[in-house]
Amino acid sequence: MLKPDFYNFDEIESVFSELHTDLLCDMSSNIVRELNNEPESDLEAAVNVTTAVKKVYREAVAESVKNDNENYKEASLPIIKTTDYAGAVKQGITEQLKSFERLTGRAIESARELYNRTLNKAYSAVKSGSTSYTQALADVIRTMTAEGVTVYNTPSGRNIPIEAHALMSIRTRVNKLCGEITMQGAQEHNITHFETSAHVNSRESHRVWQGRVWTKQELYSVCGYEEPGGLLGCNCRHSFTPYIIGVSTPRWTPEQLQEYDKTMVGKYTAYEASQEQRRLERQIRKWKRRIATLKAIDADTTREREKLKYWNKQHNIFIEETGLKPQQFRLMV
Repeated sequence: MLKPDFYNFDEIESVFSELHTDLLCDMSSNIVRELNNEPESDLEAAVNVTTAVKKVYREAVAESVKNDNENYKEASLPIIKTTDYAGAVKQGITEQLKSFERLTGRAIESARELYNRTLNKAYSAVKSGSTSYTQALADVIRTMTAEGVTVYNTPSGRNIPIEAHALMSIRTRVNKLCGEITMQGAQEHNITHFETSAHVNSRESHRVWQGRVWTKQELYSVCGYEEPGGLLGCNCRHSFTPYIIGVSTPRWTPEQLQEYDKTMVGKYTAYEASQEQRRLERQIRKWKRRIATLKAIDADTTREREKLKYWNKQHNIFIEETGLKPQQFRLMV
């Protein structure tokens, strides 16, 4: 069982967010070169996340095994060893890195498509003469940045920014691996029940089963284990641990779980507060990214800097009102 905060993976998200901004800045510069009949530079999408991915996987499995072993020790059962799953961890790391390689490749494809659309708009805008060259160029770059470099995400059925896809990928894959290890250990000990984790800002569909004890069959039928929208599904921050009947004690009482559902953070429910914080963070990244792309073509950023100032203020007010911790990694582009 892993704590919800373990799944933030800010470093991974930050790397892909920076890649997103770099691609947009390179495209902006290339559009200017193309309009000036100068040679373009190649779009590149290289990220170095090997060390970070290895660290995430090894720490996640070690923490998950440690928590499972607490239950086994309580029942005087043999503990499981992290080294027994070294092969599974290595394979998970390899598959995750390959997944990120595919993602960067898709990001380049998406960036080139966006670039071609934007370049055509730039030619048309400049040719029309309805506005100055500088204004026409800045306008199409603003539109390009607002659209962003996105990739199709199968579980959600929509295009999402590359950094959001990267975060969803590693969060889901890590959780899946830890779940498989927990399940294998329980099978070796003939354990038939499991306790799901619980946290205050859970999505509504997960509140009905979080923090409770279930049979293996119920993990699938009630909790939606291995389904995209269920336990250990896409972006899920829940996990589960073996529960030994007659020995283990529930971590959460019904009263505590009810309080989780009612927990307020300022004027928001806990879940609403987490979503509002994310919304404000996206606005800050949006205007930071737009400033960066406009600077790449030496365009005026007065309006964008005012917008960024406004959203920074709104974010600070929200943090002060709710007492939530600002996530600096999630404000970087």
